Amino acid sequence: MSEDTDMSRKQKRKAAYEEREAKRKARYDARMSNIEAKREELRARRSGPAPAAGDTAPTESEIRDRLTALGVGSKAMARKEIGYLAGVLEDEETIEGGVVGVMDANTWLVVCTDRRVIFLDKGLVYGLRQNEIPLDAISQVSHKTGMLLGSIEVLGAGLSGMLVKNIDKHEVVGFARALQAARRNFMH
Repeated sequence: MSEDTDMSRKQKRKAAYEEREAKRKARYDARMSNIEAKREELRARRSGPAPAAGDTAPTESEIRDRLTALGVGSKAMARKEIGYLAGVLEDEETIEGGVVGVMDANTWLVVCTDRRVIFLDKGLVYGLRQNEIPLDAISQVSHKTGMLLGSIEVLGAGLSGMLVKNIDKHEVVGFARALQAARRNFMH
């Protein structure tokens, strides 16, 4: 009878162990599912707002290709901003020029389109900071180059200027010309 009692105890312990393991596995699976959901949410946030159905606004990869074709060299510094630019551009809006520089001690992506100049800064802690000046509201564009770096200042009608510094000097002149050409095309 003692052997039967020992067997019964072993079976009970084994059943209790299996039950604990099943509960532990269920908790683990629930945690992993929660973690994966949070990862998906972060990926969605990083890629910017989702385009609405029927949108013809450019995708992030199309924007990267366009900026590469325009010779924007510091794309690695502005990858977060480029991700959000896809959600900022309107349908049929085309990028005419772009630069990456520093304004207010933060890295900004400045993009000239056929309709406006967009200033984007996606911070680490805070959300997205966006300024824009319609092409018809720009009163003056000035640029300055030094030995290695340059700056661009865009003045809007009745607005204070947006001064972007620490731009690669080769990109400064190209962006200023693209902006001036976009203004001429927009006005005519």
